[in-house]
Amino acid sequence: MLRIKRPLVAAVLFVILLIMAYDSLSKDEGFAYIGKTLSLTGRIKEIKSYDVPFGERSYRLKVKADSDEISAFILKIKESDLFAGCNLYNDVDIDLSELSRILYGREISCTGSFEAFDGELNPGQFDANAYYKNEGYTGILDAKDIRIVKEEGSFSPDIYLHRLNLAISDKYKKILGDKNAGSLSAMVLGDKRGLDEEIKELYQENSISHLLSISGLHISLLGGAVFLFLRRLKISFSFPLIASSIILIIYGAFTGFSVSTSRAIVMMSVLFISFVIGKSYDLPSGLALAALILIVMNHRVIYQSGFLLSFFAVIGIFYIMPELLYIFKVDIYHKRGIIKGLHLLLASIISSISILLATLPIVLNNFYEVSLTGILLNIIVIPLMSLVVITGLLGGFVALVSEILGSFILGITHYILNLYTLFCRLGDRLTFLRLIIGKPDKWQIVLYYLILVIVFYLLALKRRENKLRSLKNNLPEGYNTSKRIVFTALMTFTSFLIIAYKPREFSINMLDIGQGDCFVVNDGNNDIYISDCGSTTVQNVGKTRLLPFLKSKGWGKVDTIFISHMDKDHVNGVNDLLKCAEITIGRIIISASYTSDKLNCAELEELKELAKMRDIKLFYMKKGDEIVGKDISFRCIYPTGEEDIKDQNEASIVMRMDYKGLSMLFTGDIAGSTEEKIIDSTGKDILDCDILKVCHHGSKNSSTDDFLKKVSPKLYLISCGLMNRYGHPHRDALSRMTGEGGRILRTDHMGGTQIKLADGKLIITKAGKNLTGKRFSPAVECDCEDCERIKVNTHLVKP
Repeated sequence: MLRIKRPLVAAVLFVILLIMAYDSLSKDEGFAYIGKTLSLTGRIKEIKSYDVPFGERSYRLKVKADSDEISAFILKIKESDLFAGCNLYNDVDIDLSELSRILYGREISCTGSFEAFDGELNPGQFDANAYYKNEGYTGILDAKDIRIVKEEGSFSPDIYLHRLNLAISDKYKKILGDKNAGSLSAMVLGDKRGLDEEIKELYQENSISHLLSISGLHISLLGGAVFLFLRRLKISFSFPLIASSIILIIYGAFTGFSVSTSRAIVMMSVLFISFVIGKSYDLPSGLALAALILIVMNHRVIYQSGFLLSFFAVIGIFYIMPELLYIFKVDIYHKRGIIKGLHLLLASIISSISILLATLPIVLNNFYEVSLTGILLNIIVIPLMSLVVITGLLGGFVALVSEILGSFILGITHYILNLYTLFCRLGDRLTFLRLIIGKPDKWQIVLYYLILVIVFYLLALKRRENKLRSLKNNLPEGYNTSKRIVFTALMTFTSFLIIAYKPREFSINMLDIGQGDCFVVNDGNNDIYISDCGSTTVQNVGKTRLLPFLKSKGWGKVDTIFISHMDKDHVNGVNDLLKCAEITIGRIIISASYTSDKLNCAELEELKELAKMRDIKLFYMKKGDEIVGKDISFRCIYPTGEEDIKDQNEASIVMRMDYKGLSMLFTGDIAGSTEEKIIDSTGKDILDCDILKVCHHGSKNSSTDDFLKKVSPKLYLISCGLMNRYGHPHRDALSRMTGEGGRILRTDHMGGTQIKLADGKLIITKAGKNLTGKRFSPAVECDCEDCERIKVNTHLVKP
């Protein structure tokens, strides 16, 4: 009869496989409600505010629904509607913390249109649909009507714990200032709302972002500290263990029971219980029990990055770390003095490497890069976390009674957090230790883990054989270290090469960046060319849209950036990218029209200053100039550099790209009058192209009939923002394009678009933007083909 050594582990693996099979075959039931007007009730679990470029601030509320079909949803509502529905007043200064204190846990009723979450609009961009779906949320209710069902009633532990959390967070802000308070609130309270964006990026870039979440490290420190404190009081052995488990559970509720927190609490509670009942503790079984509990609560937790990182880190420590400690003979350094210090240092380094090996595919799947500085930084920052957790919690609670005493305790935390920031800034300068690898495919992840499992399984078998042989013959253990190190290094390096592999292929990428332009071309040799990047509707577009795209593809070096002209919706994202030191940029090319002082502007001055700081050469381009790569070329056909141009749009570079028989025309924001000049001065053989980057986002006065006839493209690429205030693309322009034939691709309806060339055929991949159920106003009826296709009107055109 087959005997399974760890039946709980096998059961969890079987359940996970069943869930994955079920999810692959089942349909998303939430789509049945998309586009419908629903009235829902539920309890508010979290509140966030969002400032938009145009219009008033809005709020996103996480709501636990009182419905069998919709278990949870995100409530989207404007500030005025929220305040009116909840009997709050705009003339009273209510910050987010106070609003959360008032509304958290309250039961509300709301009515609105149900929407789908946005998916991955560009490769590398945050996939809201997958994230919220895995969190258990069905969709978004875009509501105007909201009311509190009943006033605050009987005692609710979670509400009072939440208010206590907010009160301590407020004390942190008062004593430490916004930056350190935001970091400490994330570290010990599980509240990331006030986390400074710069600090968050610094921690992520140096691979210590796990410190900003309540993790197993925090739970172990807290549980151990409580247990040791109670033991020093000479209390019986069982009571401290049970009390520690109860305190950990309360702390989990206090901080919101994140996945990593829940995992650590279950595992540590099982450890304490095993001591009480006198049974041995099996870490894999404890890990499996924690996974099973989380899966029962939400089966889609298995797809969450927090779940995967937390569990695979423990797996790395249990399965990989012992083998590395063994083959590097770390045990022989168990002596005093310097040798003992060397033992601890090696053990810490091997621990970091073990976790990195176990979690590398998950890290790359979510962040696209890995920082080797994290291996060294974790050796320094992790031991100090015990002080951060203890002083942070103790100082916060004490500050509620005495701010002076609380300030004294939190002073220790303040200096440690400043030290963390200093280390991160130093690590940030070591850009050569940050490897931009890109997002791996599924087959790469499977093959990587397969090699890793085989390697460390063989090492474990050999280690057991050595131990048994030495025990049998009553001799000290002897083993060949060099052979094992070489074998492990070669196989690990092979698995790294597999997961880092990226095919070299030509592609044209039109990114969805809202109202603006951004095109990225890979010439098939991994030389990257960018034409414009800017947006008037997406903040920090270079950092939030372009940079994640480049990283997800594994492109850490850009050969050339073309900037057609200096309007914000074409250049502000480039300026953002120049501030990101991890991306190497070869050169920047702008229109020769900007040699004239008439077109000087703040965006140009900022560009010049940033280029100078990065030591990036800036060139001016005019008609006849050509950039030639191995298989690709860019030839400028406008401007000549002699025109007397005063309008930014008319200074736009117009250039033709050629790649192995495929041609594309980039046109910036030129208008019909400039199109006529180009027709008169340029031969039809040069204008005739397969793909046209449509002039000025499809404005009414661009893309004239004569110009479209000369270009006669097969594809029209229109980059514009959904429901933009300019009415781009205009119906008249769309009508002219449709009349000339060819296919229209537009970011406002389709999201980011990728075009590849295979056997002379164009292969088009769209993001699959879902606009069903979204509210569009003000607008008039529109019967254009694209609006009919998606059943909504997205044109802001006056009747």
